[in-house]
Amino acid sequence: MSKEAGGLFHPDDDHQEIAFRYAVEKINSDRTILPRSKLLAQIERISPQDSFLASKRVCHLLGVGVAAIFGPQSSHTASHVQSICDTMESPLCSAICQCAIVRHVE
Repeated sequence: MSKEAGGLFHPDDDHQEIAFRYAVEKINSDRTILPRSKLLAQIERISPQDSFLASKRVCHLLGVGVAAIFGPQSSHTASHVQSICDTMESPLCSAICQCAIVRHVE
């Protein structure tokens, strides 16, 4: 039996996509993690500023039955993806650095 994990990546997210594919391979190589299943990577590419397309891609991934979604990196699209995953009660793994530089101006 196979299970799919969805990955939402921006065009410049090559390193994140490689890490995602590597993680799927590592899970499949350790038969103690999913002993009767094989994990498949379902990749979708989205623009960092196109929240509408991101929403459509998430709906597509959930429609084909992915078990969880990884990404995206942009906070602009991530909030829409998070909202849909929350509504559909689907796991979302997201790593977004929202570093703020605080400057004290006198």
